[in-house]
Amino acid sequence: LNLGQTESGSKDCVSSLAAQNLGLRTDVWLLGDEFMKNVYTVFDFDKEAVSFAELA
Repeated sequence: LNLGQTESGSKDCVSSLAAQNLGLRTDVWLLGDEFMKNVYTVFDFDKEAVSFAELA
């Protein structure tokens, strides 16, 4: 989720995660491709759960 240094030689980096009020419920997460491309995702509709695992 690290997009790289803010500038050459810097110890600071830019994250691909950010918070924003989208006017949705407070228990809603919106995950984009920068996160989703790095994990396996399992949707369990019976348990109303979503799970993530590192790519092999």
